[in-house]
Amino acid sequence: MQSKNVFHHLLLLLILCMSFTPAKGKEPPAWFTERLEKVDENNWKDLSFLTRAYREGKFVKRDINKTLFYLNKMLKMKDGEMKHVIQQQIADIYLTKDYSVYDPTIGFEWMEKSANGQNHHAMFKIGTFYYEGKHVEKNQEMALEWYKRLSDADGIGGSLFLAEHYLLGKDGIVDRDLGIKYFNRIPDISSKKDVDKATWVLRARVYEEVLNDEAKAIQAYSHLAKSYLDTLSHLKLGLAYYEGTGVEVDLDKAAGYCNKARRLEYAKDAFTCLERISNGGGSVASHLLGDYYLRRKTPDPERALALYQKSHKQGSKGAASAIAMLYQNEKYELFDLDKAYAIYSDNYPADYVSEGILEKICKRDRDITDNKTTLFGVVLSCASRDLLMDAIKLAGASVEKEGKNYWNDVYATSNVLSGTSSLNVLYTRNNEFAEAVYTFPSNMNVKQTGEIQKLIASKYGKPDKMVGNENMGDVKFSWLMSDGIEINVYREWPQTTTYLSYSHPKKLAKVREQQAKEKLIRDKKKRESQNSAF
Repeated sequence: MQSKNVFHHLLLLLILCMSFTPAKGKEPPAWFTERLEKVDENNWKDLSFLTRAYREGKFVKRDINKTLFYLNKMLKMKDGEMKHVIQQQIADIYLTKDYSVYDPTIGFEWMEKSANGQNHHAMFKIGTFYYEGKHVEKNQEMALEWYKRLSDADGIGGSLFLAEHYLLGKDGIVDRDLGIKYFNRIPDISSKKDVDKATWVLRARVYEEVLNDEAKAIQAYSHLAKSYLDTLSHLKLGLAYYEGTGVEVDLDKAAGYCNKARRLEYAKDAFTCLERISNGGGSVASHLLGDYYLRRKTPDPERALALYQKSHKQGSKGAASAIAMLYQNEKYELFDLDKAYAIYSDNYPADYVSEGILEKICKRDRDITDNKTTLFGVVLSCASRDLLMDAIKLAGASVEKEGKNYWNDVYATSNVLSGTSSLNVLYTRNNEFAEAVYTFPSNMNVKQTGEIQKLIASKYGKPDKMVGNENMGDVKFSWLMSDGIEINVYREWPQTTTYLSYSHPKKLAKVREQQAKEKLIRDKKKRESQNSAF
């Protein structure tokens, strides 16, 4: 008897080895071959291995008949839940059109056997077959009956279908009480991602469209957006934060959600959402729309600029940087380094301004004219504080006051320029050169101003204009340089002390503007502090 069993086992192995012919040019992996050598036809796991191998055809030629043979063999070895799972697998094979054994009648019968055994997957499929008229005559009443049986057996799929059917009028039938009954059966969490997402989608719709619970609808849409990157949920949340539906109005969040929806899907609706928010005062939405027009396949820099400017007026600090970067881009007709620099200077701290812009402006200005006004060898039209500080001290001037926390630096210069006592250099808050003024002290020497005028004229030629009387009263000689720098020699009567100034009119005006703004802030703080005293 024992030798007969051994022979039978060896025969089975021989058949299996002949059957497991690897794909042309491919050898099965070692683990597969080793497992094959140990196959036992009475072992459940080995039969499961053979079933999967023949059905998938990964390391062996696919053979659906052998798959069915082994599934039927397994069917005799199990009872209860596992038995009904195998019935469903057999049904799936007969219902697959690509298989040679395709037979929807037999497949439906096997699926029904599995469903009658409370297999949830099979129960849902039978309901779907009746609902869609697939493999069987369409019958909505039978479909609903199967979905109800599935729901009663704690099957999520049945409860989902019935809640949607009765609450949302899926087929024109609305029964609120019945719908709520099945809706309440749906668990909060499902281990299967596709089922979990479906439950949250239904939950969001029911709270929004049926129960009118805006807060819970927002919670559901938030879960879908965060956990599943659901596009429609992003769009819904964008509109909710814009309109204040179920949440407090937050235009920045609204813009963020709508922009995410635009990037994922629903581009047209999301774009409309962003435009609504932008027109409603949302600076982030305006900025994002500007990005869109600039980054699309055919950029529209003019439209982008208009939107960035709109965002800036709506209170966005970041928009100023976008505007400046747009002006910096040489590939656009909007290219304008002066505008870019002005935007940075007006909106950001000194250390935020790109040094690259200053270098480009200086190079451009040097290329425009050969006549460059210098002081201690530094070109004044685009001089920075760091350059001048180093150059002045290198020339031998001694520091009386210096530092970037001051508007101006003061140096003693009697050993640098004969007749002078000091040099006062004024800068913008961005540490750009604005003005340098030498002081030539005098005690009733009315001829001093004329002498200094002659000294400057020896280098720069005759002054472009003169105001006043050289021998008495106020007098001022001016040279208007081609690089934009203005040189002045002047006195303020009755003092005879003479001043020699080098000024950058645009930067000097900027200093006055910045100083006025800071004074307003100081005055406001002073008033506020005094208000608390009475």
